Amino acid sequence: MAGADKDKSKILEKDALWLWRPPEGGYIGRRGLRPKEAPEKVTGRALYTNDVYLPGMLYVKVFHSPYAHARIRKMDTSKAEALPGVWAVIRYDDPEIDLSDPYQPVLGFMWFWHRNSILPDTADYQGVRLGALVVAESEQICDHALKLIGEGIEWEQLPIILDPERAIQPDAPLLHPERNSQNNIWKDAVILDQGDVEKGFASADHVVEFSEIKNEDDVWAGVEPGCMVVQWVGDNMEFWNHGQRIGVDVNFISAPVYKNDKKRPQKVKAHTPFNGATFGGNAMGLACQLARYAAIAARKTMRPV
Repeated sequence: MAGADKDKSKILEKDALWLWRPPEGGYIGRRGLRPKEAPEKVTGRALYTNDVYLPGMLYVKVFHSPYAHARIRKMDTSKAEALPGVWAVIRYDDPEIDLSDPYQPVLGFMWFWHRNSILPDTADYQGVRLGALVVAESEQICDHALKLIGEGIEWEQLPIILDPERAIQPDAPLLHPERNSQNNIWKDAVILDQGDVEKGFASADHVVEFSEIKNEDDVWAGVEPGCMVVQWVGDNMEFWNHGQRIGVDVNFISAPVYKNDKKRPQKVKAHTPFNGATFGGNAMGLACQLARYAAIAARKTMRPV
């Protein structure tokens, strides 16, 4: 090897962390700080939102769409409303309750590419919450009532597309014509703009070109399902938050519940128990909707939910 090449090799070995050999002890660095919450978690003493129980507490569950793309034509909730233990059934078409998204500034986020309702009449994907929510004395009664609601829905099934390349074609069925009447592209965005790309290609030893790259879906699965606990204390609101975006969730909690109600809670007291893996799915516009459901149900029944 020439002298210059030897020097270059030494520099590479010095700067390339992946070429470092671990020391004799088997690890690099010292032991870091131990998590302060570890003893509570491993002994089962840690309090999560799902562990919170208040005297007289009711439960709320929301109907999930069995279809990937469908619209509710007609919905009969009378059987669910008559079920013993059901305190309320809140529908998507309730004229009194404000089901709109109370935090419009975040509509620019990609996970808010949905309808401006926390309880819409149209499903954009299978499993989305829509149509109705049930307030009852137990989760089992909620489940029974939701099954009765599902049996009383008349659906209009809409076309679906599973191929993302097909979905962005000009002739593809539109998912959100109210947002974009031309195609299904929300907006063209440059995620990272750094340096001179063309200059980099010109100075590269090799350039590999490809037309597309496809990755498998990454599905999150937290150990704790989404949950919120809310109660009214006079004109004040108290809630136990499950999520990592409490600044967003507070807006969903404190917005007026009824359309003609201009008053917000005088004070909002927030508790932040331990969270069971909320990063990702629960944070992407979903936990804040749970906060809104709980606030609506607690206000309607004046019971903890």
